[in-house]
Amino acid sequence: MNSNVTFTPLEMGAALISAICHDLGHNGMNNAYHINSRSELATQYNDVSVLENHHGHACFRILYQPSTNVLSSLPYNDFQQVGGQIKY
Repeated sequence: MNSNVTFTPLEMGAALISAICHDLGHNGMNNAYHINSRSELATQYNDVSVLENHHGHACFRILYQPSTNVLSSLPYNDFQQVGGQIKY
């Protein structure tokens, strides 16, 4: 691992949001459980990365609220870049 790696402020922001949202709204069950039990979440996300899609949706639902949108001052292109870097 290269210890001389530096991150832009935008990348650091994306990493922090990712850490905060990593398991946002997790209900203690795994993807296989949701798919096999035909849960509402599995149906909503068509059995594809059920929990990851749920965490992402929950994260952006918060970010799109005016009172909690810590990215609201970013230009649109930067917002898109951060959104693409956020991993759940």
